[in-house]
Amino acid sequence: MKLIKTTPLFFISFFIINASTAQNSGLLSQSQAPVTMEKVYLQTDRDFYFLSDTIWFKAYLLERLSLSPVSDIQNLYFELIDSQGKITQKQVLLCEYGQASGRMMIPDTSVTGPFVIRAYTDYQKNFGEEMFFHKTIRISEVKSSFDIESEKSAANSDRPEIDVSFFPEGGFLLTGTQNLVAFKAVNKTGRGVSIQGVVLDSHRDAVVAFKSDYKGMGEHMSEGRVAI
Repeated sequence: MKLIKTTPLFFISFFIINASTAQNSGLLSQSQAPVTMEKVYLQTDRDFYFLSDTIWFKAYLLERLSLSPVSDIQNLYFELIDSQGKITQKQVLLCEYGQASGRMMIPDTSVTGPFVIRAYTDYQKNFGEEMFFHKTIRISEVKSSFDIESEKSAANSDRPEIDVSFFPEGGFLLTGTQNLVAFKAVNKTGRGVSIQGVVLDSHRDAVVAFKSDYKGMGEHMSEGRVAI
């Protein structure tokens, strides 16, 4: 009689233990499910800008492990942050199937110096800023030849309006070494014009003379101490 009464209890206990084990296994399986991670990569047309320039960029939203484009549509946030950590400009772009592109104009009243471009999605906010994209650029103040010409006295107003742009090799002039600097001169209509001139140092002494070769274009070597 005792064996008959005990047997059903044994099967009931066995069933409860197995059911509990199966439930715990299901929870463990869910907790170990991989979390989808995304990564933003952003390209700009260059790394050095002047006031009133436009930053052109293209962004790619990829799955972090496979590097394949994310297959949905999300908002992509593009921010320009100054050296003090202040967000000076912000845009929200529609990232469709892993790609987004846009532009941002730098006001001529903006501050200059190093800036950080930051890009991220709403989903990436869940994992902290270390998941965001960051890139450092530099914004400088520069006056074109037309601006300088307009500041001159009326006595020089009869001079032709020529815009001369200088392009250091690599984008920067290095102090204490020779630099290859290309230049181009155009008139108000955008046509190249022949020019010749002299590069001066900080004491207004002539360092090197230059002359255009073809349609206002040419190049010359200069020391990093010159003032162009």
